[in-house]
Amino acid sequence: MWLSVDPLANYNPIFESEHYIDGEHNGGFYNSGNLNPYSYTYQNPVVFVDPNGKQAFFMHGTWGNQQFMSDASQGAIQKTFGNSKKYTERWSGSNSMQARRTAAREQFNFIINHRIEGEPISIVGHSHGGNVGVMAANMVDAYYEGKVPINLITINTPVREEYQLDTSNTSTTHYNIYNSQDVVQVSGGTDTSGKGKLGLAGRTYPNATNIQYKDQVSIFQDVGCGLSGHCGTSKENVKVWLPKLQQAINVKQKTQE
Repeated sequence: MWLSVDPLANYNPIFESEHYIDGEHNGGFYNSGNLNPYSYTYQNPVVFVDPNGKQAFFMHGTWGNQQFMSDASQGAIQKTFGNSKKYTERWSGSNSMQARRTAAREQFNFIINHRIEGEPISIVGHSHGGNVGVMAANMVDAYYEGKVPINLITINTPVREEYQLDTSNTSTTHYNIYNSQDVVQVSGGTDTSGKGKLGLAGRTYPNATNIQYKDQVSIFQDVGCGLSGHCGTSKENVKVWLPKLQQAINVKQKTQE
């Protein structure tokens, strides 16, 4: 509990361009978790970090995956791509194509309303949150007619043909982080709604810079997550693949020069 309310709970159009009353950030006041403006990180400070009371474009995976990267790791990625702000967004996490499409539309709306002119748009998604990011990147590219650079980072994402960048999307640079021993990534393509395709998923995207890392199982990780090889967002794993990502970015920039 905190002495002051979450700044997004107050409707103040002079000092705040974002507020729960508009339904922004985790569903705004439509999300019961936001109805107590004095609570911090949904009463789960071990997992979530909210440094200034504003939600900080990162997407979690199916079922509201709690294995999410630390604030320091998010900050490192933010700095890598030259973004001055970061947002961590939540969606239903339901295992269905419709839920992911809805989340992508919400993320698209959030991005176009909050992006900073002159900066690239960086979208990071873990597990099926990466597929949400893929669809959002397509929407953003179409909206800006390919004139705004987009960085898309997918982590441990089940690769399926129904979630791919459009061939017309030339503004998005895609970096895909994967662990070859991740059992969830290849089996996480099922759709409980019955409307999506079933069966095994893939690990790499045909038109992305695919970066492989070795999962780091340690006493600091949840054992189940460590054994699954699906916790690419854990602090230990970010330390392994982030330098590889930064190297890939440098190589791409030198090639473009």
